[in-house]
This record gives sequence, C-alpha cells and structure tokens, in this order.
Amino acid sequence: MGYTSTIEGEFAIEPPLTYSEMQQLNFLTKSQARSIGASICVHVDKREVETQEGILTKTEGVAIGDAWGGEAVKRYDIVNEIQSIINAFPGHEFSGCIEGFGEETGDLWRLYVVDRKVKRVEPQIVWPKP
Repeated sequence: MGYTSTIEGEFAIEPPLTYSEMQQLNFLTKSQARSIGASICVHVDKREVETQEGILTKTEGVAIGDAWGGEAVKRYDIVNEIQSIINAFPGHEFSGCIEGFGEETGDLWRLYVVDRKVKRVEPQIVWPKP
C-alpha cells in the first residue's frame, strides 16, 4: 500500500510555457501524470485569441501543481518530479509554495524553489518561555 500525502498550492511559471515547450514533458496533463503515477502536472490555461487567421485557442502552461485534485497519494518522488520540470526550462522562473500533509499527525512540510532548486522544509515546534 504505502504512505500517502495530500498537497495544496502550486508553483507559478513565468513566463508561461508555450504549447511547443509543453510537448517536451512526459506528464503534461492530469490524466498523463496519473497514468505514469506522477504526483504533479503542469496546470494549463486555454483561451481563445483573435488573429488574422481567425479565432485560435492559445494553450500555455501556467503552474506546476497537484495532479490528483487533493487526493491522498504516494508522493515519494515529488521533489525530483518538480526539479525535472525546472531543469527542462532554464528560461522560466518558478515561484510559490506547495504544502504537504502526511497521514501521521504532525507530518507537515513545504516545498519552495530557491535558486532554481526545490527545497523541502519541515516546521519546528518552539515552546514559549514561561
């Protein structure tokens, strides 16, 4: 079975990934990520734009986030999954925070991007002075 966690939050991508850049990813959509057991995927924004050729749909990758819609799943490799996306796109910046919540009481952690590296941090309990 295995230990599961849920996550909230996302890393914004600036500038957004273009459609052709997103084709380089192995787990672009939620369904693709789920099919290979990935924890995260690229969140996509689709909107219609008017061009000289007519109305076209513009597709951009705007964030990295949960592929499972808040479900508790195994997330053993989440840091490496996110880092591989960051490494694949050196011309983009990633910012934000992903919070993780494990099965056990007190199993809390956050992921940040610092200098293009994914960092996992855990909270510290500090007792106040009497």
